[in-house]
Amino acid sequence: MIFSMPINIPNLLTLIRIVLIPVIILLHSLEYIYASLFVLGFALLTDFFDGYFARRLKQETEFGAIFDPIADKIVAICFYGYLFLTDLVPVWFAWIILMRNFSQLMSVPILIWWLKKKFYVRPSWFAKWATAISDFFIFIPLYLTIPENFTIPIMVIISLMESYILMNYLPRLFQIATDRHDTFE
Repeated sequence: MIFSMPINIPNLLTLIRIVLIPVIILLHSLEYIYASLFVLGFALLTDFFDGYFARRLKQETEFGAIFDPIADKIVAICFYGYLFLTDLVPVWFAWIILMRNFSQLMSVPILIWWLKKKFYVRPSWFAKWATAISDFFIFIPLYLTIPENFTIPIMVIISLMESYILMNYLPRLFQIATDRHDTFE
């Protein structure tokens, strides 16, 4: 069953990533900058290591294949929401990232609980790189003072990547909901 979390190293790393979100935001808001920087770096590294250990230790599970992207969406929603609320990123940029991640996050309960659909998640390399770049960008407004003429082009590139993923994701969601496909890529 997809809702029973197998206790293994990869799933614990994914869970740690989620649990550390409020810690990082609290540390940053209290201006413990170096502590929040260290914890954020560690949390984002768990995204790499959960998949690495799942493959290396042969602990890949159906639960983990869905739980890891859910954690990615929660990370993006929380941090980009925080960046927007603290005026560290413009509204158009936050909106694109929040829209993509929230819509993908909401598809899980819709498909599993409401429509009772079984599906698989096999992200493309493009989606993996887009998530990594988006995660890395979180460091820039939180910890660096960089001129807008440098950050705006990066935000435009990330927005285009996020928009491309969303535009490919929505038709696949419809295909899965109507039993014409079973895998998000």
